[in-house]
Amino acid sequence: MIAASYVHIGIVYTKLKRYQEAIDILEKALNIQCKVLGTDHLDVG
Repeated sequence: MIAASYVHIGIVYTKLKRYQEAIDILEKALNIQCKVLGTDHLDVG
């Protein structure tokens, strides 16, 4: 749930053209997904 929220926030930042903030928050989401699902999971790769 937290990772999904971060993804949505990242999308909002992208639409606002706040690209560095989008990258930062999307990286947080990816790190969470990797820890929870593993790096081989389809939602991560």
